[in-house]
Amino acid sequence: MSQIAPALAALRAGNRDGAKAMLVDAFDQSPGEAAAILAQMAIDDGDFERAEALSRTALENFAPQGVITLADAIGRQGRRSEAESIALNAISANADSGLLRAVVGEQRVRQAKWDLGTQDFIDALSLNDRNRVIDHLWRVVADLTVGHKAEKVPTARAMTFLDRIEAGAPKDERLDRLFAVARRAISQKGTMPQQPPAAKTPPPRHSP
Repeated sequence: MSQIAPALAALRAGNRDGAKAMLVDAFDQSPGEAAAILAQMAIDDGDFERAEALSRTALENFAPQGVITLADAIGRQGRRSEAESIALNAISANADSGLLRAVVGEQRVRQAKWDLGTQDFIDALSLNDRNRVIDHLWRVVADLTVGHKAEKVPTARAMTFLDRIEAGAPKDERLDRLFAVARRAISQKGTMPQQPPAAKTPPPRHSP
């Protein structure tokens, strides 16, 4: 029996060590899927070289999601143009992937291709996996506030980026929160957290 489903369940429950052990065990049966998930975990841990290697293993074993982590890992190592090319080349075969389009947008924004990158994020937010796209955008905007505080990104540029995405993307409460936090940080010459606040778990219901 494949360990992929139990590993994903462990991840959702916050048991990263348990998930990692199950994914390593799953390599014999499902090397592509296991490598792709481990690549994302390596990105989350900041180990981008390992994430790149695992992503290539995923692709070699016919797990197409590996292209997303590959482009992301390469971009986070500073190889922005290479990451943009990898993600763009994969778009035609993954046209409905919002996260892949967001990765393209990030690489372009970080290369000061503002118009293209902004439109990429608008498009990404209209595709699938919107919550992960918003998480990705949050990190990009958080770095934008850092650049603004350091006077590397002008206020007008930062605000235009936010305004255009807000005007072009579908309405979403999480996006509204992102824009409010970002604008407050920019107006105060401050920064914002690198990750969105965790969703609050509703209290359990009790039978009367």
